[in-house]
Amino acid sequence: LLHPLDLIKTRLHVQESGARRLPQYTSLPHAVRSIARSEGLRGFYGGIGPNLFGSTAAWAMYMHLYERTKAALAARTQLGDSAIYLASASTAGAAVSLVLHPVFTIKTRLQLQLVARPDAKLGPDVIPVAARDNYTGGLNAALRMLREEGLLSVYRGIGPSLVLVSHGAVQFLAYEKCKTFLHGWNASRSAARADATLPSAQLAVAATGSKVLATMVTYPY
Repeated sequence: LLHPLDLIKTRLHVQESGARRLPQYTSLPHAVRSIARSEGLRGFYGGIGPNLFGSTAAWAMYMHLYERTKAALAARTQLGDSAIYLASASTAGAAVSLVLHPVFTIKTRLQLQLVARPDAKLGPDVIPVAARDNYTGGLNAALRMLREEGLLSVYRGIGPSLVLVSHGAVQFLAYEKCKTFLHGWNASRSAARADATLPSAQLAVAATGSKVLATMVTYPY
């Protein structure tokens, strides 16, 4: 559902003077119009395969490790709640980064490929479609990177990725604290709701607010 926005975000990350690899986008609406005009619907879904696999595996692994680590620390240490949330999120994030970083490297490369039609008007400085040596898919990208660039190529950017573990730490600390606040707020309004599961709307507020906060704090990484 949100892959096209992720693709545009990635392309905006690498906007460069001269715009040789991609057309210069001036805003989100302009990027949408440019991709739709020159690449069609397919252009919005470059790297969708690695992203589906990577994101699904990453969140499954992350949540499992986060909950297991949180339970283990709570049972075996005297750490406070905040320290447990930070340690659990950092541990889970580091493990996910080390295991799945190659998948997201491939996803990013596919997102940055221009799949424009041969007759598309890309601008005078942009490399022509016929002169590009694009990957044909995720597996092809992986095999070519390993063959042409070596094993370390799929781990490029691992340093900032490990630093970005702080994103999950901030997000889950804020998420847990927000849920605690909302439970208390519900209890103050109605004793009967003190131990009730939070309504979906409140969970959405906690999840969205914590994600916005974490993104604002760690975005440069």
